[in-house]
Amino acid sequence: MSSTGHPNCRRTDTYEIGAKTTFGGPVPGRVNIAVFHNDLKDMQLQIGYNSASSGPTTGIVNAGEAEINGFEVEAYFQLFEPLSLSISYSQLDTELLKQSDVDPADVERAVTEASGNPLSGQIAASTFVPIAAEGDELPYAPESSWVATLKYQLPVSADIGLMDVGVTYTYTGEQRAAASNSTPHDVLPDYNLLNVNASWLGVLGSNFDLTLFGTNILDEQYLTYVSGTYVATGIESRQVGFPKMYGARLRYSF
Repeated sequence: MSSTGHPNCRRTDTYEIGAKTTFGGPVPGRVNIAVFHNDLKDMQLQIGYNSASSGPTTGIVNAGEAEINGFEVEAYFQLFEPLSLSISYSQLDTELLKQSDVDPADVERAVTEASGNPLSGQIAASTFVPIAAEGDELPYAPESSWVATLKYQLPVSADIGLMDVGVTYTYTGEQRAAASNSTPHDVLPDYNLLNVNASWLGVLGSNFDLTLFGTNILDEQYLTYVSGTYVATGIESRQVGFPKMYGARLRYSF
């Protein structure tokens, strides 16, 4: 956070090498691979603090210098005419190299200006904590994650429309949600999600599209946020992910 209360622009130097391939044969498809390295300066990260009006919340500051090393793969395979498989995988190695000092006076001034309440500014200045400390991994950058989707197109007449069903599995590895020196709950556990969907495009030759879906159908319990205020205030808040849900969407195209 600058002296004006607004974060400065960050600078990123990116180095990447990769390959994109397309192939035929019995199982046609494509595979894209990339290896990259990013150097970041004046990186913008969140801080957590307590608000007089809304409780634990966050703000944006310039956190310092960081680096990211990563590897990504995206692949698509047409297993046979109506059945396709797509997979994406990401591996990250991140580190906050330098933590810039945040002036409590800047936090107080920025929060007071945003809320119009001096008390909110005073509370924020006395309770704010960074989302990462020097040597920590960068927040919300899981070491590994991947997504796999299997889709089957139903063999129906084009006069009826296009119909397909699919299932998607996602894995999100452990990820930092707060600084290691601000709470014992600084890392969110890994989790798995399974989603299903069925779509009918151009219902009976009309302009209507119908989608039925189920998300987190195994009802996985997982965390998506930690305030990181335990050491500063003795209070910690968490946010859980969405539970199992089913629904439908109907769209009309003009």
